Amino acid sequence: MSIEATHDFGATWPSFVWDATAVRDVGEALRTSLVQRTFFEGLNVDDAPMARYSTKPVVIYRNSETARRLKPKGGTPWKGKRGPNKGRVVGRFYEDGYKQYKAESRKGLNDRSVEVDLILSGQLSRSIGVQAISKTGVTITPRGAAVAYAGATHDRRNWWGISQRNFADLQAALPAIIGGAIQRSLRGKQ
Repeated sequence: MSIEATHDFGATWPSFVWDATAVRDVGEALRTSLVQRTFFEGLNVDDAPMARYSTKPVVIYRNSETARRLKPKGGTPWKGKRGPNKGRVVGRFYEDGYKQYKAESRKGLNDRSVEVDLILSGQLSRSIGVQAISKTGVTITPRGAAVAYAGATHDRRNWWGISQRNFADLQAALPAIIGGAIQRSLRGKQ
C-alpha cells in the first residue's frame, strides 16, 4: 500500500513571483512539520496523541523484522518449542506487550519522551521526502523500503497527512519563503 500527500495551492499563491524553489521550500516546510509532529511529538493527523501501544502479551523473535529494526531488550528469554531451535532462546517475551518492548528497548527515553513515536529504526521518518512539485502543488511521500509498511502504519495510527498544526507551521515559514521568491524574481531587474 502506497501513501502520499498532495496539495494544490491553485490560485491562492502570488504567481508573479512564485517559482519552483518556493514550491519546494513549501514542501520541505510541510515535510519537516509532519515528521516533527508524528515522530517526535507523537501526534496523529488530527493533532491528538496517537493510540497507545498494545499491552497484550507478545514475543519478539530474534530474527523478526521488528527485532532487526529495534533490538529487543528487557522482557524474559523465550525458548523455541519445537524444531531445530527447541529449547534455545529465540526471542524475548513481554508480559505487558508491545508497550513494554518499546519502553525497554528504546534508547534515550526520559520524562519528556512520547510513548508512541512510530520509531523502530528511524527508517520511516528519514524516508519521507518531497516527491514532486509543480507550479502550484507539492507531493510528499515515503521512499525506499519504508513504502512497504508506511500505509499499514497509517492504518493503525492515522498519522499520514497535513494537519492543522502543519498548516500553522507552514504559515509561520511563508514570509521567509515568499521573501526568497521575491528576491529571486527581482534579481537583474533593478
